[in-house]
Amino acid sequence: MDFLGRVPHTGLEELVMNPFLWRGPEFLVFYLALAGAVLIWQAVRKSRRQALAPGQKLNLSDPYEVAFLRSDAAGAIRVAVVRLLDEGVLKETAGGKIRCVVNDLGAPKLAPLEAAVYENCRMERDPQQVPTDWNLRQDLAGIFAAYESRLSAGGFLVGPGLRRQNINDAIYFATFLIAVAGIKIQYALSTGHRNIWFLVMLCAVAAVASVMIGVSGRMTELGSKTIENLKKLAQPAAASGFHARGGELAMAAALFGFAALPSLAGEQYRRLYNDGSTYYGDSGGSSGSSCGSGGGCGGGGCGGCGS
Repeated sequence: MDFLGRVPHTGLEELVMNPFLWRGPEFLVFYLALAGAVLIWQAVRKSRRQALAPGQKLNLSDPYEVAFLRSDAAGAIRVAVVRLLDEGVLKETAGGKIRCVVNDLGAPKLAPLEAAVYENCRMERDPQQVPTDWNLRQDLAGIFAAYESRLSAGGFLVGPGLRRQNINDAIYFATFLIAVAGIKIQYALSTGHRNIWFLVMLCAVAAVASVMIGVSGRMTELGSKTIENLKKLAQPAAASGFHARGGELAMAAALFGFAALPSLAGEQYRRLYNDGSTYYGDSGGSSGSSCGSGGGCGGGGCGGCGS
């Protein structure tokens, strides 16, 4: 028996049972099918693993945590900017800049994330640069780390444990696909064949796809379903129009984005960011912009969505 597992003098049976002996085109078809099956199985394993995460209710009293779940740290900061603009704590200045409003009463009482944004805007700032400002991110690192920890523990985000398992799967499956291709390439070269580049390219694509499956995805299926459930609960209010302010406006922006907001906040977002779409990538007509009044999502009335 040689390194290909061949037993001498088996004739047709050997050719049928050992795909490494197949001609190039037939092996490419076999490898394509094998890679597809492996990648599908890897994706299924990833999905099942996430489904086993401990589900908890999402904290709907904090719209910035919802924004962090749906987008990221920059998304949460954008929601804070728009809420502060709507409440008059920030103002638009000439040239499309923003700046905090200072009066004799001193700084207003704000949530920690809002206070950090307020302080960051004591000088005129480009609104597009605020969400990615390094100093602001450093000031908010503790808040975002707490969000990350709670959402990961609740099964809404892919935490370090899940991510490590997904990456380990990617390493295992990518190595397997590379090994299969490598055996065939070694056999081809040993028999004087040099037309191996299609297999090399196919192997590279399959390995990269395996790695992408392993490292991609920030939200778990529970996180995605929770956001969708919250949006569905808000649809009745969306159909009747919105006049949200304060926390409800922030929750609406966290769920739907800003361009759909019919309030001053939505107008300022479109003007300051020169963008007719929502920053989440939703179309403007996909939804409204508030979770309703009196006990809506902003007040925690949708607590069952995360269960």
